[in-house]
Amino acid sequence: MKILVVDDLRDNRALLQALLGSQGHEVLTASNGLEGLDLARTSEPDLIISDVLMPEMDGFTLCQVLKGMKQLARVPFVFYTATYTDEADDRLGMSLGASAYIHKPVEPEEFLNRIDQVVEASRHHDLPIFKGVKGAHAEIDSLHHARVMNKLSDKVRSETRLIREHSSVLESVEDGIVVLNADAEQSLVNHTAARMLGYETNELIGQSAYATWLGGHADGGPLSGVDPIGQAMHDGKPRDQVQGLFRKRSGQDAAVEYSVSPLFDEADGKVSGAVIVFRDIEERLRSEQRQRLTQRVFDSTTEGIVITDAETNIIEVNRAFCEITGYTREAAIGHKPSILKSGRHDEFFYRDLWHSLNTVDRWRGEFWNRRSDGEIYPQLATINTIRNDAGEVDRYVAVFTDVSDAMHSQKRMEHLLHHDALTDLPNRTLLQDRIEQAIARNLRQNNSSAVILMDLDHFKNINESFGHSAGDQLLQMVAERLLSQLRNADTVARIGGDEFVILLADIDPGNIATVLSRDLIALFDTPFEIDSQPIAVSVSLGVSLFPQDGDSATALLSNADAAVYRAKSEGRNNFRLYSQEMTDQAMERVVLAGDLHQAVNQGELYLQYQPQVNLANDRVVGVEALVRWRHPRRGTISPAQFIPIAEDSGLIHALGEWVLYEACRQGVDWMKRGVEFNRVAVNIAGSQVNRGDLPELIGTVLMETGLPAEHLELEVTEGFIMRHAEQAIEQLIEIRRLGVTLAIDDFGTGYSSLSYLKRLPLQKLKIDQSFVRDIPRNTNDQAIASAVIALGKSLELDVIAEGVENNPQAQFLKEHGCEEFQGYFFSRPLDAADVEAFIHALST
Repeated sequence: MKILVVDDLRDNRALLQALLGSQGHEVLTASNGLEGLDLARTSEPDLIISDVLMPEMDGFTLCQVLKGMKQLARVPFVFYTATYTDEADDRLGMSLGASAYIHKPVEPEEFLNRIDQVVEASRHHDLPIFKGVKGAHAEIDSLHHARVMNKLSDKVRSETRLIREHSSVLESVEDGIVVLNADAEQSLVNHTAARMLGYETNELIGQSAYATWLGGHADGGPLSGVDPIGQAMHDGKPRDQVQGLFRKRSGQDAAVEYSVSPLFDEADGKVSGAVIVFRDIEERLRSEQRQRLTQRVFDSTTEGIVITDAETNIIEVNRAFCEITGYTREAAIGHKPSILKSGRHDEFFYRDLWHSLNTVDRWRGEFWNRRSDGEIYPQLATINTIRNDAGEVDRYVAVFTDVSDAMHSQKRMEHLLHHDALTDLPNRTLLQDRIEQAIARNLRQNNSSAVILMDLDHFKNINESFGHSAGDQLLQMVAERLLSQLRNADTVARIGGDEFVILLADIDPGNIATVLSRDLIALFDTPFEIDSQPIAVSVSLGVSLFPQDGDSATALLSNADAAVYRAKSEGRNNFRLYSQEMTDQAMERVVLAGDLHQAVNQGELYLQYQPQVNLANDRVVGVEALVRWRHPRRGTISPAQFIPIAEDSGLIHALGEWVLYEACRQGVDWMKRGVEFNRVAVNIAGSQVNRGDLPELIGTVLMETGLPAEHLELEVTEGFIMRHAEQAIEQLIEIRRLGVTLAIDDFGTGYSSLSYLKRLPLQKLKIDQSFVRDIPRNTNDQAIASAVIALGKSLELDVIAEGVENNPQAQFLKEHGCEEFQGYFFSRPLDAADVEAFIHALST
């Protein structure tokens, strides 16, 4: 067996080398702790025997360092000392990981017997393995320091003259040592003490400690009975492990830990001085402070944290872990994280996870875990591999968030993406899908389907007379009445405003659609009652049939719309079946499209701007450009009327380009006039993105108008982005590279995928006004708005609410984290000159 002997006395080394060598062991020797540490690293011995008090590095420190090294931690370590023989010394040595603690002198036979016992235990792996104690390092260091200081003090107290003769030993230790006489004058100061206090050694000899680094009276006298040093010199009792401040020569205070050992006159037994042994603990205090701060963060964070060793045994968890999983700290520590395993993931999932941890030291994703009560829950987690200096795995740290509530909100949002928020009926997207499914079945089964589009007559008048709240209640009651009269196989959908669609799937050819249409009209003969007020409602219906009136959902809906237009034009409260001549009514729209083409070239279009306000600082954060059309014969035409025509006719590109140029020119004009409008927002139609040249157009507009890119914001509707996700992402990334801000408009009305949202280069979400309108009355709208705000914050996006019309809406949104607002509560759309006045008034 290879044995390393560490002792600063050559005779001791020679004796042990001869004794152990006679037993057939290979013996290596070192004269101090540092030399022994280097030799242990290179030779990797099977056993280490060490003295305690040595220059350069003492035996306690050597043992502590070796037990902290992975490659040497299991090597048995034996203390063999004649100086450190107190019970406290034994406890300290064993707490540091020693296998045995032997006091000198001892008979050779007994010594060899003790060594054989350690060797035998090592061979059978019966020795305790030192793993350290969490949070105990500072305590062990302090105890170690106290034992060293006590021994040094004993040495000094009993053999002051010998210490003087062997000053090289004093100069080799890392602690400061000062010897005082009865008047607190310094009779001996080692180099370490002088250096820590900022003096040369000769500057302190003969000087009062109180006049130099202890402070005190003007004459340098001791502060007997006031400070620990003065107290020790007064009552003759030593003081150990005292923490205090010594004053440096520079005037700064040094945080130290020290012991005071009184010296006594051999003649009369009176106190003749004291030995002070101290060390600088500034770094230790800072480290402890950092540890306390880290622990507070660890305990207070809302994310669960679990730390394992290299073998994936849990060694620490925080409070949030316990709250999320239901496991107490005591129940979790010592187990593997597999106690949380849900059983929902296969071996390929975990193989990919470990591949990431082993190759890139990090994994992030979602997975399902199981609480202590058996409940399975989703969590978003990040797991990191922590390696030591040698590149070996030392720890794994996982930080995770319970996303149960977020997932519930997401499911709710996904439901709303396919359903009307007010009535919970299928929306246009889901309706079109069901129509296409019905057509596919009809083709196989050779039967028919009918699409009935229903408009409430004069619904606008109801809103204006009874209020929007009454109008919403009416729409909900209409939905309930329709559902009560139809088959389960049929679909009732609300596709916007007061428009409902009934899909009669898989009907036999004949007059069933006509009969049902009459029944539906009769269904509204009975007035509705809202707030004890009877409200009479009539409806107009348009009917298209498959296969004769169209072979797609789009065609059937379009033709049903043409039929309901005819029913309205013929007096309302009736129905019409679609016929080909109804397409003539579309001619009006064609004419209007021609007029719109001329309007772009003849200056009939103009822009108004609606301010966007940040309530946190009452400042305008932007203005949205809104196009208006002043027709020479028809007067002002609503954007709701001409924008769809522009999209259908292809004029949207020319119209959109005109709006971009005009808005950017106006922005440059405002900048020259010192108007702090921040950004001008322009709506971009989906077809503009589809062309593929939008980034080039934006760049050209910015260059030609001179508007800095950071002052332009583009709004793209959620529905388009999700229908053309891949193409939209590519286009928007190119636009974002220009420096332009990107916002997703009407958020919540489409069917966004969160995975796509994370990929989009967005800076802002706009909460659709349909979710704002009924806040705070409608709890569903409150929940959706809150979820959108939380989603935006989690994706680090700004969130703006549009359509804010009153203070309760603004306050609710503000309380839930929304800071930016747009709507009539703040300002109607304004002409450019009025925008300047609005901003000026708001800033003053």
